[in-house]
Amino acid sequence: VPLPQGYPKSEAQLLDEFRTARIRNFAIDYNECDFGTCGIAASFKVNDRLAAACSINGATAYFSEERLMEMAELAVKMAEELAIVAARIPTQMSFRDLGQQASAGPTRHS
Repeated sequence: VPLPQGYPKSEAQLLDEFRTARIRNFAIDYNECDFGTCGIAASFKVNDRLAAACSINGATAYFSEERLMEMAELAVKMAEELAIVAARIPTQMSFRDLGQQASAGPTRHS
């Protein structure tokens, strides 16, 4: 798939960033998707068939590239905590089951 016209990075740059993100377990977007926006995301495994990611996003007016890098540790920690929670979800549950549990409120565990 070709990159959109005017995209600020080359295919080689993106592939290099993908390799780096896989090693660090986080990726940064600074003025890439939309000018004036930025974000940092970290991935986690939900189960053996599903991976997901969590992100922190904002306006570049409030987050410098340096500040975004400082938040990398927080994004990775969020992903680690979400992976722990996701591991507790029975793999046979449907989204409808999860919704019914959520509407029933919290349950106490002994």
